[in-house]
Amino acid sequence: MKQLILGLARIIGLFKLAQWLTRDRLRILAYHGIWEGDGHFGNFLFMKPATFESRMRFLNEWGATVLPLSKALELLSEKRLPEKAVVITIDDGWQSSCKHMSEILCAAGYPATLYVSSYYADKQSPVFDVALAYLFQLAEESKQAVCIQLNAAGTTSKAPQVVTLSQLQDYARSLDSDEQRQSLLAAVAESIGESYESLCASRTFHLANSSELASMSSRGIDLQLHTHRHRTRSATESSLASEISENRQWLEQLTSKPLVHFCYPSGLNEPEDWPVLKELGIESATTTDSGLARESSNIYCLPRILDGENLSNLELEAEMSGFLELVRQVISFSRLTNRSSP
Repeated sequence: MKQLILGLARIIGLFKLAQWLTRDRLRILAYHGIWEGDGHFGNFLFMKPATFESRMRFLNEWGATVLPLSKALELLSEKRLPEKAVVITIDDGWQSSCKHMSEILCAAGYPATLYVSSYYADKQSPVFDVALAYLFQLAEESKQAVCIQLNAAGTTSKAPQVVTLSQLQDYARSLDSDEQRQSLLAAVAESIGESYESLCASRTFHLANSSELASMSSRGIDLQLHTHRHRTRSATESSLASEISENRQWLEQLTSKPLVHFCYPSGLNEPEDWPVLKELGIESATTTDSGLARESSNIYCLPRILDGENLSNLELEAEMSGFLELVRQVISFSRLTNRSSP
């Protein structure tokens, strides 16, 4: 039904009207990694190389003006943004982003910002939470139960027990080191007949290493901040300042450009984060909230258009034209009106 409605809206000219009405707004596209394995995993986390390449062709055919993030924000603040202005952002720094996205972007001649989380880039082990979710997906597809022995961090099990993904995620938070988490990941892999060694060798769930990231920087990809451990809070306390400081210190070895742009891990942010960012010299911060950025937008809470493997070309065009942005505004206004009605 959604595809039919969007198709009709496009045919009768509502996409073009929305594009004109939102002509002074900035479209910030958000990507993550490239999926190199069989099948697919993670709609908005990974996409196939061919899908990303087709998105770059769409931008060209649509007539987008793709700008570096800093320049786009400068023009936005000065109300001099060209129509169809677009910024391409890529989160996390997956090795597959370096391997595939950088080549496609260079071929298209498009600048991009890569927000890098540095802990796993430095460790060069699989990103635990994502690799764990993948193994559980494999278990579900093969109708297997994950059955392992838990014997660390004060929790013991003399015999293997069936565990759920959420149970292991909670359990992993009690572990003291990445080495312990990687041992847990190996146990999960073994329990469903998978090889942890093969998982590591494939680097499917690895972030790019320092050499790969430096290579991307030398090719014009702007490396920016995404925290060190992909978090802004430790337990109940904010660790935003220390996370950004560690992240910045690590990235300064790889680029000479100012590290002043930030992306919230998983898009999670609170108003109390904004003064911290300002004090750290951060000039912009992006979220995973859907929308287009305006001149009046909070520079520390910028919305983006999150692109994914399962997003159709029509849905992407609806977002890029501003049609879905206007639909969201109408719905929001309607809800506010209903609440204020007696």
